[in-house]
Amino acid sequence: MLPAMADSALQTPVAAPDLEVKSPGRRGMALGIAPRTLYTLAGALILLAFFMPWLRIGDLGRLSGFEIMFADNIVLRQAVNRTHRMFVGAVPVLGVLMAVFAVKGWRIAHVTALITGLYVFAFGISIFGALFFSATSLGLWIVIGAALLSAAVPTLLLSRR
Repeated sequence: MLPAMADSALQTPVAAPDLEVKSPGRRGMALGIAPRTLYTLAGALILLAFFMPWLRIGDLGRLSGFEIMFADNIVLRQAVNRTHRMFVGAVPVLGVLMAVFAVKGWRIAHVTALITGLYVFAFGISIFGALFFSATSLGLWIVIGAALLSAAVPTLLLSRR
């Protein structure tokens, strides 16, 4: 009986494990049609808006992003330093990159879109903040502080009820 058991153990075929590595399909590498369209549109709008008016500055009139980058006016050069020019110049470059990556269908368009959106938002907030802080004086800050105080007191008293 023992030899028969040994023969049956030898005759049982054992399947080899499936070690084939499958590469991701083409679908996993491409963007969907909705993000592709939206990123392309957003990139094109950013590029177009670069040549439209951005700022209204007294006697200089309205200035586009392009004019801010390349204007030769001494007043504008003093108001907008080289760092701001670099930030302004990056806006259309990021817009074009986002649109090109989206048209190509590359997934890096997602990252480029996120970077572009955050960059433009942060740049806009920093410019707005810089203009606000440079244009305000002590009187306005006292008014703002008093307004916050007058809103905070009733809010705190009502929250206790």
